[in-house]
Parts: sequence; structure tokens; C-alpha cells
Amino acid sequence: MSFADFQRQIEIVSDPALVEKWKEEARTVTKYTTLREEPPLAFSNVAEAERHFRKTYLPGLLHSIDQTTVDGVTSRQLADRLLRGAVEGAWAAQNRSPSQMMQELATRFRDAGLHVFRHRRGMLFLSPVRPRNFTHESTAVSPQLRAILETVGQSPRIHRKELADKLVGELAGEEAESRKLALASDLRWLISEGYVIEFNDGSLDLPRAKAKNAPAAPAESTSDLELVAAAVSAAEPGEQALGPSAPTENSD
Repeated sequence: MSFADFQRQIEIVSDPALVEKWKEEARTVTKYTTLREEPPLAFSNVAEAERHFRKTYLPGLLHSIDQTTVDGVTSRQLADRLLRGAVEGAWAAQNRSPSQMMQELATRFRDAGLHVFRHRRGMLFLSPVRPRNFTHESTAVSPQLRAILETVGQSPRIHRKELADKLVGELAGEEAESRKLALASDLRWLISEGYVIEFNDGSLDLPRAKAKNAPAAPAESTSDLELVAAAVSAAEPGEQALGPSAPTENSD
């Protein structure tokens, strides 16, 4: 610093109170002292104390991890600006297309013993029972079971009461009560085996029919373009990616 610059920083005051305050401040010196070292180290300013802390203590306080889990509120309140920006970017990307999140959720659900399946309009549902088509011979099942499956198949999303009204009909008294108990028992078995799906709103439906087998492979002379067209036409609509989540199924 030049002498001229030094002179410009000098402030001349004549107020006795200000002079005494300046003297008091000049007598006070702040020092930073370590508590975990013998003998203690002293630093005259914050920069020196921070430099010693970063060199001596900080490496032992920081740990590197591959991944961590935080709740949604905390993830949007991170103090680090770069981390907060990365979380916000990932959040926005999943809002536009949640396929990655759906794949992760589907894996976690399967690991927990739950089943993810598609139903009407390609929507995804979750169930503790694996839905499956009823493939038994019609002559090997009771007329009551056949009636339940046929009625549910003809009236998708029918409710229990509506099903009972259709199957019990105008019967009354003990006969009606007996038919209702038998109906409840058979329906519970069909649901527990996955032959009938009971959704969380109480509606009933049959599992979606399995896709037909793909057509036989074309002859070797078929062009690559024809092979692709055959594969696309054989694919079932809505199976190429996981769609938005749907209400959870209740099988009880």
C-alpha cells in the first residue's frame, strides 16, 4: 500500500467518546484456540483457524457414499445448491415421464411378494395374488362357478351385490340365504386363486386374456423391414413401457 493510500484511510475525529471506544477496541484481540490438541494451538484470525480445521479434522468427518435416501421435503431443502439443483432436475424429469420410477417401484413390489399386472386400458395394478385365467374344463367345475365367471365376464366391473342379484334372483327365505352363502364361498375362492380380480372400489373383473402366440417366423427370404412389421403387429398395445400407477387391488 502506498503512503498516499494509507493517508486516505486515516480518519481524524475529536469526539472523546469515539476516541475512548477506539482505544478499547484496539486493546481487544480475538484469538482462536484448539481444544483437542496439547499444547493448544492459537490462531489470530478466522481464515487460519478454518485452514487448520480443514486440514486436521474435516477429512475424518466426511464419508463418501454411493447412494442415500431422504424424504421429499428434505430433498427440496438441501443447503448445498448443486445437490438441490440435481434433485429438482430429477424431480422434473420424473414428472414428465415416470417410467424409471415405475420400473424401480415394480421391482421393489415384486421383491416384497406383490404382483404388478396390467388390466383394461393398459393401466397397472398391484395385488398380493397373481391374476390368472381360468383354464379348467367346464365339465370339471360346478355350475355355480361357471355362472360366476360368465356373469363377471359379461358385466366387467360388476359389484358383489349386483352379482348376487343376478345369480340369486327372486329366491327368498332359507333357499336364498343358502345360495348367497355358497356364492360368497365360491367367489372368495376364485378371488384368492386369482381367477377373479376384486379392485379396491369393490368391483369385480376377470384377468386380461393372455396374448396370442406370435406368428411363425417368416421365411429366410423375408426382408428386415417385413420382420420388423411382423413383430410390431404381434405386440400387444400398451406393453412397451410401464404406465401411470393405478389404485391398489384388494383381494379380500
